[in-house]
Amino acid sequence: MKKKAILLILSALVLAATGACALTATAAAPNYAEAAAVPAAAKIEVIGSAEITAEADTCVIGGQAECVGNTAGEAAALCAEKAAAIRAAAAPFGTVRVTDNGSGPVYNGTGCYARAYVTVTTHEVARVSEIKAALADAGLGGYINVSYGCSESGRYESRALAAAAEDACAKAAALGASGRPLRLSEEYCSETYGADAFGTTTVTFTAQVRAVFAADAEIK
Repeated sequence: MKKKAILLILSALVLAATGACALTATAAAPNYAEAAAVPAAAKIEVIGSAEITAEADTCVIGGQAECVGNTAGEAAALCAEKAAAIRAAAAPFGTVRVTDNGSGPVYNGTGCYARAYVTVTTHEVARVSEIKAALADAGLGGYINVSYGCSESGRYESRALAAAAEDACAKAAALGASGRPLRLSEEYCSETYGADAFGTTTVTFTAQVRAVFAADAEIK
């Protein structure tokens, strides 16, 4: 997430007047000039982390269509035909995209090959197995990749970063920090998918921030 976004998150924390950070509505963002002016020995630097888990509501299914022909033109025509069949099979489930994925002479053989990569973006998360089977029956071959996500991923990323900032505030307060953060920066915000105990596909947003506080006196 961009630096501007994390500053907005900090502002939200400030306006919420988080007790652990002794934040006030007058502290709208980190003051980097103050951070530079405070001696290193008088600073407390902490790492805050947090996870937010949401139910996946979208997924992308991708795989390859490949055909071999006696000539490059024949291979391309066969591949286009197969891609059209896959597109037709996938259309009821979501948005289909077909891109050229290379062509050329068959290695150590005769004829030419042509490949297309097909992706299907769908909100039918619970029907992934059914969709994969339909695509395979239509000619999608090789390894069929599935990745999950959330349509409102930005909102969950913001929540994870805000929770990580709160975690940093609590850790700093426990170490004797006072005042608002002098500096707050995002280390990373990533997402992974899995399944909960009930088999529901979930996306976990993991965030980490680095925060610097004054150790001995509240910043006025």
